[in-house]
Amino acid sequence: VVSKRRAEYVAPRNELEEALSDIWKELLGISKVGINDNFFELGGNSLTAVRLISMIEDVLEERIPLSEMFKAQTIADISKILHASKTNSDKPLIKIKEGGEKTIIFVHAIGGHLLSYNQIIENLSDEYSVYGIQFAGIDNEFTTIAELADIYTDKIRNSEINGYIMLIGHSIGGLLALEIDKNLSSFSNSDNHQIVLNTVMLDTFLPIIDIKEDLLTTYVEQLFGKRSFKRYLAASKKEFSALSEQKQLDLVVSAIEENSEIQKNISLFEDKAFVEAARRLLPAGLRYSLDGLFSESRKTLITAKGEAAAKSWRQQLTTHTKAIEIKEGSGDHDSMLNSAVTIELIKNAIQIKGKT
Repeated sequence: VVSKRRAEYVAPRNELEEALSDIWKELLGISKVGINDNFFELGGNSLTAVRLISMIEDVLEERIPLSEMFKAQTIADISKILHASKTNSDKPLIKIKEGGEKTIIFVHAIGGHLLSYNQIIENLSDEYSVYGIQFAGIDNEFTTIAELADIYTDKIRNSEINGYIMLIGHSIGGLLALEIDKNLSSFSNSDNHQIVLNTVMLDTFLPIIDIKEDLLTTYVEQLFGKRSFKRYLAASKKEFSALSEQKQLDLVVSAIEENSEIQKNISLFEDKAFVEAARRLLPAGLRYSLDGLFSESRKTLITAKGEAAAKSWRQQLTTHTKAIEIKEGSGDHDSMLNSAVTIELIKNAIQIKGKT
Protein backbone atom coordinates (compact mmCIF):
# COMPACT_ATOMS: atom_id res chain seq x y z
CA VAL A 1 0.00 0.00 0.00
CA VAL A 2 1.29 3.45 -0.87
CA SER A 3 2.48 5.54 2.07
CA LYS A 4 0.49 8.70 2.75
CA ARG A 5 3.39 10.51 4.45
CA ARG A 6 4.35 13.70 2.61
CA ALA A 7 7.94 14.25 1.56
CA GLU A 8 10.02 16.92 3.25
CA TYR A 9 9.04 20.27 1.73
CA VAL A 10 11.30 21.57 -1.03
CA ALA A 11 10.19 24.81 -2.69
CA PRO A 12 10.01 25.28 -6.49
CA ARG A 13 13.41 26.22 -7.90
CA ASN A 14 12.50 27.84 -11.23
CA GLU A 15 9.61 29.28 -13.27
CA LEU A 16 8.53 25.91 -14.64
CA GLU A 17 8.29 24.34 -11.19
CA GLU A 18 6.47 27.46 -9.93
CA ALA A 19 3.93 27.12 -12.72
CA LEU A 20 3.45 23.40 -12.02
CA SER A 21 3.07 24.14 -8.32
CA ASP A 22 0.33 26.69 -9.06
CA ILE A 23 -1.49 24.16 -11.23
CA TRP A 24 -1.31 21.50 -8.51
CA LYS A 25 -2.56 23.91 -5.84
CA GLU A 26 -5.54 24.96 -7.96
CA LEU A 27 -6.40 21.42 -8.98
CA LEU A 28 -6.01 19.79 -5.55
CA GLY A 29 -7.33 22.69 -3.49
CA ILE A 30 -4.25 22.99 -1.29
CA SER A 31 -2.10 25.97 -0.35
CA LYS A 32 1.42 24.53 -0.43
CA VAL A 33 3.10 22.01 -2.74
CA GLY A 34 6.74 20.95 -2.69
CA ILE A 35 8.53 19.67 -5.77
CA ASN A 36 8.93 16.18 -4.21
CA ASP A 37 5.33 15.79 -3.02
CA ASN A 38 3.54 12.85 -4.64
CA PHE A 39 0.45 13.82 -6.67
CA PHE A 40 -1.57 10.80 -5.59
CA GLU A 41 -0.57 11.07 -1.94
CA LEU A 42 -1.88 14.65 -1.98
CA GLY A 43 -5.32 13.38 -3.02
CA GLY A 44 -4.97 13.06 -6.78
CA ASN A 45 -6.60 10.22 -8.69
CA SER A 46 -6.97 9.08 -12.29
CA LEU A 47 -9.61 11.71 -13.09
CA THR A 48 -7.65 14.60 -11.60
CA ALA A 49 -4.52 13.28 -13.34
CA VAL A 50 -6.30 13.70 -16.68
CA ARG A 51 -7.25 17.24 -15.68
CA LEU A 52 -3.63 17.87 -14.64
CA ILE A 53 -2.37 16.90 -18.10
CA SER A 54 -5.01 19.13 -19.69
CA MET A 55 -4.14 22.10 -17.46
CA ILE A 56 -0.41 21.69 -18.18
CA GLU A 57 -1.19 21.76 -21.89
CA ASP A 58 -3.39 24.88 -21.51
CA VAL A 59 -0.99 26.82 -19.28
CA LEU A 60 2.42 25.71 -20.55
CA GLU A 61 1.42 24.74 -24.11
CA GLU A 62 3.24 21.45 -23.70
CA ARG A 63 1.78 17.97 -23.52
CA ILE A 64 2.98 14.94 -21.61
CA PRO A 65 1.49 11.47 -22.09
CA LEU A 66 -0.73 10.36 -19.23
CA SER A 67 1.19 7.09 -19.04
CA GLU A 68 4.19 9.03 -17.71
CA MET A 69 2.23 9.66 -14.49
CA PHE A 70 3.13 6.12 -13.41
CA LYS A 71 6.78 7.14 -13.22
CA ALA A 72 6.52 10.91 -12.76
CA GLN A 73 4.28 11.72 -9.82
CA THR A 74 6.11 14.77 -8.47
CA ILE A 75 6.70 18.26 -9.83
CA ALA A 76 10.44 17.55 -10.02
CA ASP A 77 9.87 14.47 -12.18
CA ILE A 78 7.25 16.11 -14.42
CA SER A 79 9.53 19.07 -15.09
CA LYS A 80 12.21 16.62 -16.32
CA ILE A 81 9.71 15.06 -18.73
CA LEU A 82 8.71 18.46 -20.07
CA HIS A 83 12.37 19.07 -20.89
CA ALA A 84 12.79 15.69 -22.56
CA SER A 85 12.56 15.40 -26.33
CA LYS A 86 11.03 11.93 -26.51
CA THR A 87 7.97 10.43 -24.83
CA ASN A 88 5.88 7.26 -24.89
CA SER A 89 2.83 9.10 -26.21
CA ASP A 90 2.82 7.15 -29.47
CA LYS A 91 3.45 3.72 -27.96
CA PRO A 92 0.36 1.65 -27.14
CA LEU A 93 2.36 -0.93 -25.16
CA ILE A 94 4.35 0.56 -22.27
CA LYS A 95 6.38 -0.95 -19.47
CA ILE A 96 5.18 0.21 -16.06
CA LYS A 97 7.07 -1.88 -13.52
CA GLU A 98 10.09 -4.19 -13.65
CA GLY A 99 9.60 -7.48 -11.86
CA GLY A 100 9.87 -11.24 -12.21
CA GLU A 101 9.35 -13.53 -15.18
CA LYS A 102 5.53 -13.54 -14.95
CA THR A 103 3.91 -10.63 -16.81
CA ILE A 104 0.68 -8.77 -16.14
CA ILE A 105 -0.71 -6.62 -18.95
CA PHE A 106 -3.39 -4.07 -18.07
CA VAL A 107 -5.67 -3.05 -20.95
CA HIS A 108 -7.18 0.45 -21.02
CA ALA A 109 -10.89 1.09 -20.49
CA ILE A 110 -13.12 3.63 -22.23
CA GLY A 111 -10.95 6.71 -21.59
CA GLY A 112 -7.93 5.09 -23.20
CA HIS A 113 -5.54 5.58 -20.25
CA LEU A 114 -4.14 3.29 -17.53
CA LEU A 115 -4.04 5.44 -14.40
CA SER A 116 -7.28 4.01 -13.03
CA TYR A 117 -5.26 0.83 -12.33
CA ASN A 118 -2.76 2.70 -10.15
CA GLN A 119 -3.96 1.32 -6.79
CA ILE A 120 -4.06 -2.25 -8.09
CA ILE A 121 -0.54 -1.99 -9.51
CA GLU A 122 0.80 -0.56 -6.27
CA ASN A 123 -0.48 -3.63 -4.43
CA LEU A 124 0.95 -6.27 -6.78
CA SER A 125 3.87 -8.46 -5.78
CA ASP A 126 7.31 -7.76 -7.23
CA GLU A 127 7.22 -11.23 -8.80
CA TYR A 128 5.28 -9.66 -11.69
CA SER A 129 6.55 -7.44 -14.46
CA VAL A 130 3.77 -5.00 -15.31
CA TYR A 131 2.90 -3.58 -18.73
CA GLY A 132 -0.03 -1.55 -19.94
CA ILE A 133 -1.83 -1.01 -23.22
CA GLN A 134 -3.01 2.56 -23.71
CA PHE A 135 -5.11 4.00 -26.50
CA ALA A 136 -2.79 6.93 -27.22
CA GLY A 137 -1.05 6.84 -30.58
CA ILE A 138 -3.47 4.45 -32.28
CA ASP A 139 -3.89 5.96 -35.73
CA ASN A 140 -5.16 2.76 -37.29
CA GLU A 141 -8.75 2.59 -38.42
CA PHE A 142 -10.93 0.10 -36.58
CA THR A 143 -14.66 -0.43 -36.15
CA THR A 144 -14.70 -3.48 -33.88
CA ILE A 145 -13.13 -4.60 -30.63
CA ALA A 146 -11.58 -7.56 -32.47
CA GLU A 147 -9.83 -5.26 -34.98
CA LEU A 148 -8.36 -3.11 -32.20
CA ALA A 149 -7.31 -6.24 -30.28
CA ASP A 150 -5.47 -7.43 -33.42
CA ILE A 151 -3.37 -4.23 -33.34
CA TYR A 152 -2.55 -4.72 -29.66
CA THR A 153 -1.77 -8.41 -30.15
CA ASP A 154 0.85 -7.53 -32.78
CA LYS A 155 2.47 -5.08 -30.35
CA ILE A 156 2.68 -7.77 -27.65
CA ARG A 157 4.00 -10.46 -30.02
CA ASN A 158 6.75 -8.16 -31.24
CA SER A 159 7.75 -7.02 -27.74
CA GLU A 160 10.25 -8.31 -25.19
CA ILE A 161 7.43 -9.99 -23.25
CA ASN A 162 7.97 -13.72 -22.91
CA GLY A 163 6.56 -16.57 -20.87
CA TYR A 164 3.44 -16.53 -18.71
CA ILE A 165 1.00 -13.63 -19.24
CA MET A 166 -1.98 -12.40 -17.21
CA LEU A 167 -4.38 -9.95 -18.88
CA ILE A 168 -6.53 -7.55 -16.85
CA GLY A 169 -9.12 -5.17 -18.30
CA HIS A 170 -11.74 -2.92 -16.72
CA SER A 171 -15.09 -2.34 -18.44
CA ILE A 172 -14.54 -2.35 -22.22
CA GLY A 173 -10.90 -3.25 -21.51
CA GLY A 174 -12.15 -6.68 -20.43
CA LEU A 175 -13.52 -7.30 -23.94
CA LEU A 176 -10.20 -6.23 -25.44
CA ALA A 177 -8.33 -8.52 -23.03
CA LEU A 178 -10.58 -11.41 -24.01
CA GLU A 179 -9.84 -10.90 -27.70
CA ILE A 180 -6.09 -10.50 -27.09
CA ASP A 181 -6.17 -13.74 -25.09
CA LYS A 182 -7.87 -15.51 -27.99
CA ASN A 183 -5.33 -14.12 -30.49
CA LEU A 184 -2.22 -14.98 -28.45
CA SER A 185 -3.54 -18.45 -27.72
CA SER A 186 -3.88 -19.13 -31.45
CA PHE A 187 -0.13 -18.66 -31.99
CA SER A 188 2.61 -21.15 -31.24
CA ASN A 189 5.95 -19.43 -31.57
CA SER A 190 8.97 -21.16 -30.05
CA ASP A 191 11.10 -18.05 -30.51
CA ASN A 192 8.73 -15.85 -28.55
CA HIS A 193 6.80 -18.15 -26.26
CA GLN A 194 3.85 -16.23 -24.83
CA ILE A 195 1.28 -18.20 -22.84
CA VAL A 196 -1.84 -16.51 -21.48
CA LEU A 197 -2.70 -18.15 -18.17
CA ASN A 198 -5.35 -15.83 -16.78
CA THR A 199 -7.68 -13.16 -18.14
CA VAL A 200 -9.47 -11.00 -15.58
CA MET A 201 -12.39 -8.78 -16.56
CA LEU A 202 -13.41 -6.06 -14.11
CA ASP A 203 -17.13 -5.20 -14.29
CA THR A 204 -17.16 -5.87 -18.02
CA PHE A 205 -20.62 -5.93 -19.59
CA LEU A 206 -21.43 -8.10 -22.57
CA PRO A 207 -23.49 -5.66 -24.71
CA ILE A 208 -24.43 -7.86 -27.67
CA ILE A 209 -27.61 -8.22 -29.68
CA ASP A 210 -29.18 -10.88 -27.46
CA ILE A 211 -29.01 -8.63 -24.41
CA LYS A 212 -32.36 -8.19 -22.65
CA GLU A 213 -34.23 -4.92 -23.16
CA ASP A 214 -34.32 -3.97 -19.48
CA LEU A 215 -30.56 -4.41 -19.13
CA LEU A 216 -29.77 -2.29 -22.20
CA THR A 217 -32.24 0.35 -21.01
CA THR A 218 -30.46 0.42 -17.66
CA TYR A 219 -27.09 0.65 -19.43
CA VAL A 220 -28.24 3.64 -21.48
CA GLU A 221 -29.55 5.30 -18.32
CA GLN A 222 -26.16 4.87 -16.65
CA LEU A 223 -24.27 5.96 -19.76
CA PHE A 224 -26.20 9.08 -20.74
CA GLY A 225 -28.23 9.95 -17.62
CA LYS A 226 -31.86 9.41 -16.63
CA ARG A 227 -33.15 12.22 -18.85
CA SER A 228 -31.26 10.96 -21.86
CA PHE A 229 -33.98 9.14 -23.78
CA LYS A 230 -35.94 12.07 -25.20
CA ARG A 231 -32.92 14.33 -25.30
CA TYR A 232 -30.53 12.07 -27.18
CA LEU A 233 -32.55 9.17 -28.57
CA ALA A 234 -35.80 10.92 -29.60
CA ALA A 235 -37.79 8.31 -27.69
CA SER A 236 -39.15 8.04 -24.15
CA LYS A 237 -37.78 5.36 -21.86
CA LYS A 238 -40.99 3.36 -22.38
CA GLU A 239 -40.76 3.71 -26.17
CA PHE A 240 -37.08 2.75 -26.12
CA SER A 241 -37.77 -0.36 -24.02
CA ALA A 242 -40.46 -1.47 -26.49
CA LEU A 243 -38.03 -1.47 -29.44
CA SER A 244 -36.21 -4.58 -30.61
CA GLU A 245 -32.69 -5.06 -29.27
CA GLN A 246 -31.22 -4.33 -32.72
CA LYS A 247 -33.10 -1.02 -33.03
CA GLN A 248 -32.09 -0.08 -29.48
CA LEU A 249 -28.47 -0.75 -30.29
CA ASP A 250 -28.62 1.19 -33.55
CA LEU A 251 -30.12 4.21 -31.76
CA VAL A 252 -27.46 4.19 -29.05
CA VAL A 253 -24.56 3.85 -31.49
CA SER A 254 -25.95 6.61 -33.73
CA ALA A 255 -26.40 8.92 -30.73
CA ILE A 256 -22.78 8.40 -29.68
CA GLU A 257 -21.40 8.90 -33.18
CA GLU A 258 -23.45 12.00 -34.01
CA ASN A 259 -23.70 13.96 -30.76
CA SER A 260 -20.60 15.81 -29.54
CA GLU A 261 -22.23 16.57 -26.19
CA ILE A 262 -22.65 12.85 -25.49
CA GLN A 263 -19.08 12.18 -26.58
CA LYS A 264 -17.82 14.70 -24.05
CA ASN A 265 -20.09 13.60 -21.20
CA ILE A 266 -19.49 9.88 -21.46
CA SER A 267 -15.74 10.27 -21.50
CA LEU A 268 -15.81 11.77 -18.00
CA PHE A 269 -12.64 13.63 -18.99
CA GLU A 270 -11.81 17.17 -19.99
CA ASP A 271 -8.89 16.06 -22.13
CA LYS A 272 -9.54 16.00 -25.89
CA ALA A 273 -7.48 12.86 -26.49
CA PHE A 274 -9.65 10.83 -24.15
CA VAL A 275 -12.88 12.29 -25.49
CA GLU A 276 -11.68 10.98 -28.85
CA ALA A 277 -10.86 7.59 -27.32
CA ALA A 278 -14.36 7.31 -25.86
CA ARG A 279 -15.94 8.40 -29.14
CA ARG A 280 -14.19 5.62 -31.03
CA LEU A 281 -14.35 2.88 -28.40
CA LEU A 282 -17.97 3.02 -27.26
CA PRO A 283 -19.59 2.19 -30.61
CA ALA A 284 -17.12 -0.67 -31.04
CA GLY A 285 -17.97 -1.96 -27.58
CA LEU A 286 -21.71 -1.76 -28.11
CA ARG A 287 -21.36 -3.71 -31.37
CA TYR A 288 -19.25 -6.43 -29.74
CA SER A 289 -20.23 -9.95 -30.67
CA LEU A 290 -19.16 -12.99 -28.70
CA ASP A 291 -17.47 -15.24 -31.23
CA GLY A 292 -15.16 -18.15 -30.54
CA LEU A 293 -14.83 -17.08 -26.92
CA PHE A 294 -12.70 -19.55 -25.07
CA SER A 295 -9.02 -20.36 -25.17
CA GLU A 296 -7.47 -22.60 -22.53
CA SER A 297 -6.70 -19.76 -20.12
CA ARG A 298 -8.53 -19.28 -16.85
CA LYS A 299 -11.10 -16.48 -17.08
CA THR A 300 -12.56 -14.49 -14.21
CA LEU A 301 -15.19 -11.77 -14.14
CA ILE A 302 -15.04 -9.60 -11.02
CA THR A 303 -18.12 -7.41 -10.81
CA ALA A 304 -18.94 -4.27 -8.90
CA LYS A 305 -21.51 -4.59 -6.13
CA GLY A 306 -24.65 -5.94 -7.77
CA GLU A 307 -25.61 -8.35 -10.52
CA ALA A 308 -25.76 -6.21 -13.70
CA ALA A 309 -22.47 -7.24 -15.35
CA ALA A 310 -22.77 -10.86 -14.21
CA LYS A 311 -26.32 -11.03 -15.58
CA SER A 312 -25.20 -9.88 -19.02
CA TRP A 313 -22.74 -12.80 -19.20
CA ARG A 314 -25.05 -15.45 -17.76
CA GLN A 315 -27.68 -14.57 -20.35
CA GLN A 316 -25.21 -15.25 -23.16
CA LEU A 317 -23.10 -18.14 -21.92
CA THR A 318 -25.93 -20.48 -20.86
CA THR A 319 -24.30 -23.92 -21.02
CA HIS A 320 -20.80 -22.40 -20.94
CA THR A 321 -21.29 -20.37 -17.78
CA LYS A 322 -18.76 -22.45 -15.87
CA ALA A 323 -16.04 -21.41 -18.31
CA ILE A 324 -15.93 -18.04 -16.55
CA GLU A 325 -15.61 -17.70 -12.79
CA ILE A 326 -17.81 -14.85 -11.58
CA LYS A 327 -16.89 -13.09 -8.33
CA GLU A 328 -18.51 -10.05 -6.72
CA GLY A 329 -16.23 -7.25 -5.57
CA SER A 330 -17.20 -4.07 -3.76
CA GLY A 331 -17.87 -0.50 -4.78
CA ASP A 332 -19.45 0.80 -7.98
CA HIS A 333 -18.17 0.51 -11.55
CA ASP A 334 -15.29 2.94 -11.01
CA SER A 335 -14.58 2.88 -7.26
CA MET A 336 -14.19 -0.91 -7.29
CA LEU A 337 -10.68 -0.39 -8.74
CA ASN A 338 -9.58 1.09 -5.41
CA SER A 339 -11.39 -1.45 -3.25
CA ALA A 340 -9.31 -3.76 -1.03
CA VAL A 341 -11.88 -6.52 -1.65
CA THR A 342 -11.53 -6.21 -5.43
CA ILE A 343 -7.73 -6.07 -5.27
CA GLU A 344 -7.64 -9.26 -3.19
CA LEU A 345 -9.95 -11.00 -5.70
CA ILE A 346 -7.60 -9.94 -8.53
CA LYS A 347 -4.59 -11.33 -6.68
CA ASN A 348 -6.39 -14.66 -6.22
CA ALA A 349 -7.52 -14.71 -9.87
CA ILE A 350 -3.99 -14.30 -11.27
CA GLN A 351 -2.39 -16.97 -9.11
CA ILE A 352 -0.76 -19.73 -11.10
CA LYS A 353 -1.78 -23.09 -9.72
CA GLY A 354 1.16 -24.95 -8.30
CA LYS A 355 3.33 -21.80 -8.24
CA THR A 356 3.87 -19.23 -5.51
